[in-house]
Amino acid sequence: MSRRKKICKVCGVKEATVPDRNYQNIGRRINEVCGDCHGARLRGDMAHIMEVTKKRREEAAKIGVK
Repeated sequence: MSRRKKICKVCGVKEATVPDRNYQNIGRRINEVCGDCHGARLRGDMAHIMEVTKKRREEAAKIGVK
């Protein structure tokens, strides 16, 4: 019995190789996102983190706190 490969639920093109971080699956992990889409999500997260850190440092510099 052969299993069909799951397709990425974000792009709908590539094979799903990573579980979706936005879906809380209890039990076994099911691959639902391709590596490229997962990487794009992580890059977006990092950009947001860097933006928030920059704003926090600018605010701290204004009041003289490191």
